[in-house]
Amino acid sequence: MSSFKEDQVTTRGSIYAPVTGKVIGISKISDNVSELSIRMGLLSGFGIYLPISARVDNVVFNDKDFGTKVTLEDSNDRKIRLFFINSFFKRDPELIVLPGDLGRRQVDIGFYPFGATVKMQVENSEPLVAMNEKVRGGETIIGRYLEE
Repeated sequence: MSSFKEDQVTTRGSIYAPVTGKVIGISKISDNVSELSIRMGLLSGFGIYLPISARVDNVVFNDKDFGTKVTLEDSNDRKIRLFFINSFFKRDPELIVLPGDLGRRQVDIGFYPFGATVKMQVENSEPLVAMNEKVRGGETIIGRYLEE
C-alpha cells in the first residue's frame, strides 16, 4: 500500500458518503468504532462509492445477518465496513470490485437497484452529519478520522 497517496491535502482524513440517502442512525458500537446507517431512496441515487481511498480487503455476499458486506482498508491500516441490508425487493448490490482491488475515494464501485439500508462502521472517527440529514454518495463528507 505504500504507493497509495491522498491527492487532495485539504480533505485528507475525510470520509465520504458511500451512497445517496437519509441518515437514519448514528451510534457508537465500541470505544473506537462508530456506525452510521443511511437509507437509500427507492427510485433515485443507486450508485455506491468508495468513502476513502482504500484497498478492498474482503467482499462477502449473502451473509445471513448482513446481506452483502465489504471491508475496506486504507494505507494507515484503518478499516471501514459497509453492510448492505437487503430492501423489500431482496436485491443484492451490483459491485465491480474484488478483494485486493485499490480505489480512490469517491470512485463509483457499483450500484444498488431499488435502494436499501447501508450501515457503515468506521474506526477512530467522528461523524459530521446529523440524524435525518440527506447525503449524496461520493459528495457529502460524513465524517473525519480523529488522528488527521
